[in-house]
Amino acid sequence: NIPAGKAKKLKNKLRKQQEKQKQIEDEQRRKEFQHNRYPGTSEFD
Repeated sequence: NIPAGKAKKLKNKLRKQQEKQKQIEDEQRRKEFQHNRYPGTSEFD
């Protein structure tokens, strides 16, 4: 059985990782979207 404090820390860690992952995915999606709208713009390559 995991102590409550430790479980909470693990949960927070997991949540932070998921948020970071989501940010990365959003950033990728945004770049792809920009690239699709403006093909050949070196800014987003």
